[in-house]
Amino acid sequence: LEPVHAALPPRTPTEQLVADVWAEVLGVPITNVEVPFTAYGGHSLLAMRVVSRLAQRAPVRLTIGAVFAAHTVAALAALIDARAAGGGAERLTPVPRRQGTGPLPLARAQEPIWLFEQMNPGTSTYHIPLVRRLRGRADASALRRALDAVVEAHPALRTSFTEREGVPVQEVQPHATLPWQEHDLRSRPAATREREGIGLIREAANAPFELALAPLARGCLVHLADDEALVAFVVHHLVADGASVGVIFADWQRAYADAVAGRIPAVPAPEVGLDDYAAWERATVTEADVDAAVAHWRTVLQGARAGIELPTDHPRTAARWGPAARAAAPLPAAATDAVRAIARAAETTPFVVLLAGFATLLHRYAGQETLVIGSPVARRERAELERLVGCLVSTVLLRAECGDDPSFATLVARLRAASADAFANAFVPADRLVRAMGDDTRGALFDVLFTLQDDAGRATVFGDVAAAGLPTEMGVAKFDLSLTIATREGAMRAIAEYRGDLFSAATIERMLAHLGTLLAAAGADPGAPLSRLAMLGDAERRLVVRDWNATARDYPPGETLVSLLEAQAAATPGAIAVADERRTMTYARLHAAADALARRLRTAGVRPGVRVGVLAERSVELVVALVATLKAGGAYVPFDPEYPRDRLVFMREDADVAVMLAPDALRDVVDPGRATAIARTKRSAARRNRRGERRAASRREYASRRGAPQGRRRARRVAPRARRTRIAAS
Repeated sequence: LEPVHAALPPRTPTEQLVADVWAEVLGVPITNVEVPFTAYGGHSLLAMRVVSRLAQRAPVRLTIGAVFAAHTVAALAALIDARAAGGGAERLTPVPRRQGTGPLPLARAQEPIWLFEQMNPGTSTYHIPLVRRLRGRADASALRRALDAVVEAHPALRTSFTEREGVPVQEVQPHATLPWQEHDLRSRPAATREREGIGLIREAANAPFELALAPLARGCLVHLADDEALVAFVVHHLVADGASVGVIFADWQRAYADAVAGRIPAVPAPEVGLDDYAAWERATVTEADVDAAVAHWRTVLQGARAGIELPTDHPRTAARWGPAARAAAPLPAAATDAVRAIARAAETTPFVVLLAGFATLLHRYAGQETLVIGSPVARRERAELERLVGCLVSTVLLRAECGDDPSFATLVARLRAASADAFANAFVPADRLVRAMGDDTRGALFDVLFTLQDDAGRATVFGDVAAAGLPTEMGVAKFDLSLTIATREGAMRAIAEYRGDLFSAATIERMLAHLGTLLAAAGADPGAPLSRLAMLGDAERRLVVRDWNATARDYPPGETLVSLLEAQAAATPGAIAVADERRTMTYARLHAAADALARRLRTAGVRPGVRVGVLAERSVELVVALVATLKAGGAYVPFDPEYPRDRLVFMREDADVAVMLAPDALRDVVDPGRATAIARTKRSAARRNRRGERRAASRREYASRRGAPQGRRRARRVAPRARRTRIAAS
């Protein structure tokens, strides 16, 4: 870390206490009590650890929001002293071990997952796979025995779920045998071994769990070579969350070291179990607390649309979930540098800056002014919960207001405040909010998720065996789009899980590239409005601005659209020229029909410069009418049958249309009572004279009209050369 201030050591006992906790959590010496938490590398997860450690040592209750609001050692110490002096001294009571055994109700975070499983049995939506590629000679027996020791140490991994009198309950079993599969592919062809191995791991990750049978976890080992294997531990979200996976893997590593050394694998039991936490939560968080938080969230979400209407590549169906797909890309160095620089300047975390970048991207894609983005929060504010394996995570809702086109710095400030507020109200289950919001949610509060994951997938070891993270695609995507920013050794990697039935891989890859460019642009000018931040890279900008607009074509002078069509008809008279839902027409028949109609038009007075109105739906008849008008030398004016009759009449008069063409079903729309396919309007002699004077200079093929208030914009003539250029370019 670069020093940002001269040394300013703690001056009071409370400042020393806070500085000691910060140093313990952040792993760096605290040299200046006026330097912000984020400048020392602090983020949301570390702030949670600060809260849990201070809860043991300081006589006041703090929140994550307080750590960011009082963002220096000095300010946080002053807050602690002020609360203690004002009679607010209250040291947190540790979560107690529950009395007795037997079944007990679910924790609040478990309830929506249980409900989902009852409505969608047999899915892998809430499976959490921990997959590693092992390089070295792994001891298969030691891996299994070590994992068995982990299961025995953590009560959550021995918990089963049933119903008692219609109420879901959980019960810790005294012992549970971990299902374990082992596959040997070393004799398989090298060309297919990797694919088969990943397929076996994916099968293990997606196989359903029986919730009534503990453990809700399984292991799988696939030997690819003597010194290479894939190993997976799959656990259900009912008994674990993202933080739990880190605890499980660390314990597995230590137990494996014991096993390969010939010792009995030893895994320290957590201070409290998931059952203890569930019982404590039920006793301390009342329904009144939940109702108050629900009312708060209703206020936060008032007027916000549920979901973000991103443009999709495929039509959206009624299904709330879809097949999962995955894309990943590193963020450019310019983007990661920008994130950290903006975070330092705004005295906030990289999480907030990255969230602002993601919100800006979604705003630019969807054109939506107010966005609601979900983000998971690990509710581990207490020290005794840090090693707890269990489902403690809550999803908070972060509202981003982009409608006034704020600067990026302003959006960061707004989301900093929104994040602190959300963390303070993170204990309400999502299903309670859905019920509270009613029909406004379409059954979901959000469909886009954002996560910042520290050191995701980093390489580690099992003894002397290297272990590297291996991403595993799950079968179902719970959200339209989930973006995870994984940080590792200063670099950032964007990982998107998305619904493959809505988006193509190319679209998501392009979106990730746009995110990197946008963040770099925000770093260059944080004061720029969101609409001004560049999203296109140099290559894409060149493609859009230059390459796609290089439409110049060489063609013989004097050619018209009619002559081009006639040449095509002579070359391929039997080829299909036009088709609609009811019929097709060859080039020969098209020109025969158009010639016949052109003769009638000329008889009706159509000459160069005379405008012919064409009122028809997209059909074969429409093309015949257009070609006939051009053959007669007139200029066609398209009329949309969907327009109100008054607007069509106005257009006919305003465009000075001399002749109207329409199929039988539409002949009376503009000129009621006309019985022929060609309806003529009355023209004054003066109009005929003016038109005659303009003939030589106004040989136009068609006149188009563009929308305006009340549709009152004059017709715009388009010359034959422009029409030929468009056809040649296409």
